[in-house]
Amino acid sequence: NMKFVIKRLFPSWNVSSIIPFLLIIAVIPVSELLFNILRHQFAKGVFTFVFGVLIFLIPLVLFRKHLRLYLIFLIPILLLVPFNLGYILYFHSEMSEATILMIINTNHNEAFELLRSYVIVLIIFMVIYLFVLYWLYRRVPRTIDTKKTVYVSSVSLMALAISPLPIYDHNVSYSENIKDALYDIFPGNVVSGITNVLYQDKF
Repeated sequence: NMKFVIKRLFPSWNVSSIIPFLLIIAVIPVSELLFNILRHQFAKGVFTFVFGVLIFLIPLVLFRKHLRLYLIFLIPILLLVPFNLGYILYFHSEMSEATILMIINTNHNEAFELLRSYVIVLIIFMVIYLFVLYWLYRRVPRTIDTKKTVYVSSVSLMALAISPLPIYDHNVSYSENIKDALYDIFPGNVVSGITNVLYQDKF
């Protein structure tokens, strides 16, 4: 029971009010869970999902008095989530540099042909998705206990610090390993793809 676990970890928190916040954050890495489940890599799916949640809990201490403002900053990423999920389901692959190049090189007619069969489904899903997000957002508290946010942000930061260890590349620096760990999951893979495409355009 999620409420029981949170209550045990953070007894002074109002559990019913913090769950909507955590659910919104959990939406972002859910694509990692789906992608790895489709590949029958269940343990990796759970690991990357939890890691993704923790990454977005690192700034919690900075926004402890402005929780809703933090969620507003995450809107661009949250809007990308349905398209990332759709891409995974359709192509059975994660977004990458190749995805960005495909989008850039696809003309309007080709895009229309690809999306024509899914427009109605996509619209319905987006309406439901945005409604649920807004419903959860309205139930998120504006502030949160400072001591607990320090604890959560510290644990999340430690998770980031040790994240490269399972696949550590000794040929590059520790900071590069951290960057690779972040670029390996959504939305880091999208950022990496865009960065690589922009870098290529300079040459």
